[in-house]
Amino acid sequence: MVPEETWFELSDVTLRAVLAVTLATVAASLFLASSGMHELSVTPVALMGVVVVLGYALVTLFQHFEVEGLPLIE
Repeated sequence: MVPEETWFELSDVTLRAVLAVTLATVAASLFLASSGMHELSVTPVALMGVVVVLGYALVTLFQHFEVEGLPLIE
C-alpha cells in the first residue's frame, strides 16, 4: 500500500516544477521579444502551455491515487 503522503509529495513536487518551468519560459520569451526576435518568442510560450497541461494532468492523477489508491497494488 502506498501512503497518502507519497501522492501529496508528488503533487507538491510537480506543482513546484511547473512553476519553475513557467517562470523560466516567461523570462525566455520576454528576453527573446525584447531582443527583437518576436517569432522565436512563441516557442517558449507553447512549451509553457504543454508543461502546464501535463502538470495539471499529473496532479489530478496523483490526487485520484491519494483518494482511491493505486488499483494495481491495492
